[in-house]
Amino acid sequence: MGNMNYTAEVLHVPLLLAPVAPHLALTPAFASLFPLLAQDVHLLNSARPDKRRLGSLSEVDATILPPELLLQIRCLVSGLSSLCEHLGVREECFAVGSLSRIIAADLANYGPAKNRRKTAAGRASVVFVDRTLDLTGAAGHHGDNLVEKIISVLPQLPGHTNDVMVNMVELTALQNEEKNQSMVAPGCLAQS
Repeated sequence: MGNMNYTAEVLHVPLLLAPVAPHLALTPAFASLFPLLAQDVHLLNSARPDKRRLGSLSEVDATILPPELLLQIRCLVSGLSSLCEHLGVREECFAVGSLSRIIAADLANYGPAKNRRKTAAGRASVVFVDRTLDLTGAAGHHGDNLVEKIISVLPQLPGHTNDVMVNMVELTALQNEEKNQSMVAPGCLAQS
């Protein structure tokens, strides 16, 4: 930096969660993290020909997963552990689904989290739900609730997989003209 007496402090704050409601947050950075399906058991078995064959998803654990998937899980676990440390809580994990069970077990066995749990004053419940369980609303297209209608009508928010753009120009004093559309950033469903 030109002078050895100058110092720089680098802070790392991962943007892990997007709050949707007061007690519900999503992890958009891990939108590509998708749980294994029943047909993936065959692929896992073919990758390990000399070992015991898996019969179902309930037998899958972290040691069997592909390295890319395991890396995503470890990044998620590290971020959640950091969040719990920042909040000063020890977490109780609950899992619904096979991949959720693996993530919850990885968080429970995470080394830095073990020391934090001994000294944390508060408690928090973390519920992991496999994404295959939330596909019925997206695949149903019944249109019988307001959120489904909003998601089907509004354009998709760029760079996101589960949010839409909301025109915020209507809330300003700007005239509703084509040139003013890019002056105000679009809103989204995740904003309160």
